Amino acid sequence: MNKIEAQLIADKFVAMKNNVKARLKTGADERDKMAASIEKGETVKGYRMEFHVGTSKKLFELLATEARAFNLKYPEDRISVQDMLDVLLSAGARLAGK
Repeated sequence: MNKIEAQLIADKFVAMKNNVKARLKTGADERDKMAASIEKGETVKGYRMEFHVGTSKKLFELLATEARAFNLKYPEDRISVQDMLDVLLSAGARLAGK
């Protein structure tokens, strides 16, 4: 690889990195707008809200399925809402890299 090719690759990498930063900033700005709308009591619509609602439903269905399986496997024990909140807190910590 010559110097020009190396520079072109480096430039593409920098452009990709900057694009990711810009997209993440867009996401942060959109989350702030959503939070402000919710705080004002406004109904939030759009692709981000659809993502939140759809993903939330899928997570809820997964938690319910796992709770039912646990309850069948361990009839002397029972999963509670608090157990499911603990699962979500653990998942949140993993997402945050903790």
